[in-house]
Amino acid sequence: MIKWGLVVEGFGETAAFPALLGRVLRASSITDIELLPPVRKHRSELLSHDGLEKVVKWLRIYKGADGAIIILLDANSDLPCLVAPERKDWCEGPAAGVPVSYVMAKSEFETWFLGAIESLRGTRGIRGDAESPLEPESIRDAKLALTHLMEKSRVYSPTADQEYLAARFDYEMARTRCPSLDKLLRDIEGIIATSSVQTTSPHVLD
Repeated sequence: MIKWGLVVEGFGETAAFPALLGRVLRASSITDIELLPPVRKHRSELLSHDGLEKVVKWLRIYKGADGAIIILLDANSDLPCLVAPERKDWCEGPAAGVPVSYVMAKSEFETWFLGAIESLRGTRGIRGDAESPLEPESIRDAKLALTHLMEKSRVYSPTADQEYLAARFDYEMARTRCPSLDKLLRDIEGIIATSSVQTTSPHVLD
């Protein structure tokens, strides 16, 4: 099995991120990639040279990540186009040839749910009339925005809801509205295209 190392920032992403990546791999009929349990690191570590070097080297050497290393954190008020490329460069040395994707969700992971909220109507309290905002990535507090799209009895909870929504939202719809999600998916597609992976068939499974 080819091992992919995952690094996340939040508690919710430790379950939600592999749920999303697993769907993407199944949709590509990939059969021989193992997603290692995500390593959770503080934001400060994922933005620092030393912090990135340590976690990438640890994943590659001690966890045996040999297929890819995927790092995900929320952009918050940062601009991914300015911050992410430099951090990805910092990962190249310790990665020692293992492909690295460094993605900042603008502004939060939950923004991607807003980009395809129509596909989540009726699930986890999402209202049947919920509609995606015109520019989901302009929303600064996506968690609060999700709560506003839920029935009055519900409040969005990352630990209770994030994995469930990640396993069900239409990520292809969301990528057309959320450039940071599109960046993640393009990175994954590129890694798959240049890897020696096995597939079950050319048909979409997800």
